[in-house]
Amino acid sequence: MTATQLAILLAAHLTGLAAITWVQDRLAQRRYNARARLDRELTDALNAYNASKEH
Repeated sequence: MTATQLAILLAAHLTGLAAITWVQDRLAQRRYNARARLDRELTDALNAYNASKEH
């Protein structure tokens, strides 16, 4: 294997790793946002329930 072939293989490998890392980061961000939205919705529902019990 020549140095050029090795460099191409290494570049392809690193590009693949970067793509996988980017996809994993995007998925983690989507899960975080979904959890945050659910937390807000649950908090709002609990607050509405507690407010209705006070009257």
